[in-house]
Amino acid sequence: MNPMTHIFTKVLFCCISITFTSCEVFSPPQDIEWVNNPYDGRDPDVIPMVISLTTMTGNGFTNSTNAMIKVSTKAAYQILIGEVSVEGSEINANWQKVDSTLRVQLFTGDGEKWIGCQAKALNNNLSDILYSNIKLDTQVSIISFNWSSTGGDTVVPDDRIIFTLETSDDSFGPETGGLAVVTVEGWDGIDLLGQADGSYIGNYTISEETTQVSNARVSLSFTDRADNEASNESDQRLTAIWLSAGDEQSFPLGNSGESIAMVWIPSGEYEMGSPNDEDDRDNDESPVHRVNINYGFWMGKYEVTQAQWEAVTGNNPSRYDGDNRPVEQVSWNDIHEDFLSQIDDDFRLPSESEWEYACRAGTETRFYWGDDPGYNNIGDYAVYASNEPGGTAVVGTKRPNAWGLYDMHGNVWEWCEDYYHDSYNGAPADGSAWNDNGSSRVLRGGSWYSNPRYCRSANRSRYYPDTRDLYSGFRLILVH
Repeated sequence: MNPMTHIFTKVLFCCISITFTSCEVFSPPQDIEWVNNPYDGRDPDVIPMVISLTTMTGNGFTNSTNAMIKVSTKAAYQILIGEVSVEGSEINANWQKVDSTLRVQLFTGDGEKWIGCQAKALNNNLSDILYSNIKLDTQVSIISFNWSSTGGDTVVPDDRIIFTLETSDDSFGPETGGLAVVTVEGWDGIDLLGQADGSYIGNYTISEETTQVSNARVSLSFTDRADNEASNESDQRLTAIWLSAGDEQSFPLGNSGESIAMVWIPSGEYEMGSPNDEDDRDNDESPVHRVNINYGFWMGKYEVTQAQWEAVTGNNPSRYDGDNRPVEQVSWNDIHEDFLSQIDDDFRLPSESEWEYACRAGTETRFYWGDDPGYNNIGDYAVYASNEPGGTAVVGTKRPNAWGLYDMHGNVWEWCEDYYHDSYNGAPADGSAWNDNGSSRVLRGGSWYSNPRYCRSANRSRYYPDTRDLYSGFRLILVH
């Protein structure tokens, strides 16, 4: 054989061999072995499983008769799922494609339901039926939503607000496991804590960082454990403003169309009464005692005027006619029966200790401008016997005290809430009215007809509660 021919033959043989080898390497793949593969439904030995059935809430509750059910399976090709009458019953439904969430039509009416679910593999093997208890709950009802605070409707830093929700029971007992959120207009939501009896409570303490709001709407949203929603809005409005002594605000007098200017009186302590060495004092101003008023309140900037009285009551009993003069010839009884009964319940007469605290405005002297030993300066601050204009004067014509209150000395005597006692032995020390017993009521401040000594901060007077005269009127306070 020619050597070249021999070489060519060997090369050709190698090429043919390589070609055959390549055909073996890149031959079409065979089907993956399914024998003993527990996840392949084609394996004739595989039995599918329904692992779990849960509601969308994850706690067994649903709020729809067309319930969405989360389904977990293994080796499943089709699913048979539906409501059954009792656990162990057959499923009356059609096979459907496997999905992670499937709808199940429940019978109407809240209560416990049973659903059954069965899986089929590609090999047509069937799983056992898994039964699950489903709780159908389609409604939630709020019995009450309330709130209160240590500062009333007007709160300041360190005041604490308590929100309370009470719900009605459903088919499964108390509405536990819900989410209650209170929203004060302008604030972030405040979560309420469930009490395991269907009620929810939340505490919120005002701080300097709390956003200030005025007349803010207070509302509640509640979502129960089945995702039913309910809401409620409080009739009360909340004001959170950081008030300073003397800050002014106007408030409506009921539905009269009239409003009243009031100034803020801060909380504090003071010595009530007059010391033994005070000039022109009376014995009923003893003993001096400490009073702690641990709340702030609004007090009328002026005495109640004739225009305000007439707007509320429809009449004007005053002798000295003038819209902006203080109303007089009104008894303690008249004030309660004819005036206070017609306006907001939060308005009232001041207690005697509240009145003196507001009058003094932090002072310890005979008058809020000083001791004024010779009564030389009283004419700048009070309408009294030596400068009276033939009766009462228009309110606010003299100088106010440090907290912006006018006519606390003079013009008209001002009724207080308390019964009169001839000493302070046993008197309340917390700002409350002394109302245990008595026949006459307290008046404070003196009038246009009074000598200077009767206009002192500590001076006291008394009348029977049905007394009407030309010298007596009143001033309101507002405690939320």
